[in-house]
Amino acid sequence: MRPERGSRGGRAFKRPSGMAQGGTLGGRSGACYNPKVIRLDTRMEKKPKKLRKVELKLVDGEYDNPLRGRVVRPRQLYEAFKDIKDLAQETMIGVYLDKDGGVRSYSVLSLGNSDSTAYDPIQILEQAILMRSKKFVIIHNHPGGNPKPSPEDLKITQDLIRKTVVMDFVLLDFIIIGDLQKPSKKNYWSLYETQYEGNRYGSWGIL
Repeated sequence: MRPERGSRGGRAFKRPSGMAQGGTLGGRSGACYNPKVIRLDTRMEKKPKKLRKVELKLVDGEYDNPLRGRVVRPRQLYEAFKDIKDLAQETMIGVYLDKDGGVRSYSVLSLGNSDSTAYDPIQILEQAILMRSKKFVIIHNHPGGNPKPSPEDLKITQDLIRKTVVMDFVLLDFIIIGDLQKPSKKNYWSLYETQYEGNRYGSWGIL
């Protein structure tokens, strides 16, 4: 007995709706019936950008700390930072003090060439604000060895003094470190020492 058309193994089956005889869909030859395909949207949703925040972090520097307690004399800072005399380029360092006169931190403010370095008063005062340091000292080196200030050094110092007064900060000293290679000679220059008799820091800074 022949199976009835549209049957399998003698059992009748029902064609899906829209499927024509011969395996065509909707009467169009060559088109195969497919069940409904569920497509998943695999596109990743973009995460919103994060806002930036300021994060201040203190780390150990390259200079040893021979200072104990309050800084009262320029020579103390010279002893702490005298190794910058060996640098081949002029370097400017800001030393920021706490309310008791102890060193809170230092910051390398600029690196220059053999006879000059950049001066940015905004950066200097910005570091003082971040460290909450009312008083600070600027130190830089003369790779040529002579710590005598240049006219540009004095001009920078006077400009910085004016700006610190406006901001209610105190520039305690401006120190230049050199290396005269003579034991009898002093290898640093302190503006504070040139202005006041004696070499003990007062609370007013340099003028």
